[in-house]
Amino acid sequence: VKRHSIELLGYVLMKNHLHLLLHVPTGGKSLSNFMRDFKMTVALRLFKGCGSIWQNGFDDVVIYSEKVLNIKLRYIHENPVRAGYVKDPTEWQFSSASDWLTDKSSNQVKTDLFVR
Repeated sequence: VKRHSIELLGYVLMKNHLHLLLHVPTGGKSLSNFMRDFKMTVALRLFKGCGSIWQNGFDDVVIYSEKVLNIKLRYIHENPVRAGYVKDPTEWQFSSASDWLTDKSSNQVKTDLFVR
């Protein structure tokens, strides 16, 4: 994230997929280059010798307002709840829900993109 000048706004890691909510500030590097490097690093460090673990490409959606940001954050944070893993999004360890919904901040997630 730092090397590509990209800000992590939210995430959730599930058993079979990952959601990342990223912000590329003016002057930041390419989102495509970040995703390429991210996928390669994860594959080599965690899944070396396992074959292909990623689908081709990635979905990107422009977040143009605080309302849309909140909709997207709620959607990704509710994934573990919808899957039946937890009852509350903040209970899922592999998520930024606690950064947004409690006073427990990891300092890795930027929660002040929009003034609250």
